Amino acid sequence: MSVEANHGGETGHCFVLTPNRSASWRANKYFFLGCLFVTALIAARFCVMGAYWVLPFAGLEMLALAAGLYACSRKTYRREVIVVGQRAVCVEAGWSHPVRREEFARPWARVVLEAPAAGRRHSRLRVGMHGSYVEVGAFLNEPERLRLAGQLRRAVDH
Repeated sequence: MSVEANHGGETGHCFVLTPNRSASWRANKYFFLGCLFVTALIAARFCVMGAYWVLPFAGLEMLALAAGLYACSRKTYRREVIVVGQRAVCVEAGWSHPVRREEFARPWARVVLEAPAAGRRHSRLRVGMHGSYVEVGAFLNEPERLRLAGQLRRAVDH
């Protein structure tokens, strides 16, 4: 999770965070094609028996499955990059390119790990300064979030 990096002429720490990806996009496509094939066989059998109304519902079912697979797969390609340089702490988040970018002056930057509040199961890890904080690693499990908090604190306080 932590890598020494040279970022913009500054030597520092770079943390690249990605969610767990249990299946690649290619595996999801093969899974969808398998489901499509089986559904098409079943729908064709019903059509032969005269139940033509099964076809539109089978098509809608496959459309819903495709949309769900795409939405879930897209979330796994999310990425957060935290660069702790000599002068600044930079947090970038996005998919193929940064969508959100926050930068904090390193002398005032703080790493805050909030304990789970009532009704929440997980802690929250935030990086920022002077009341302006951004949450990082929301998709990590609790042990990973605790380890990241320790590594970030060491990198920022170093």
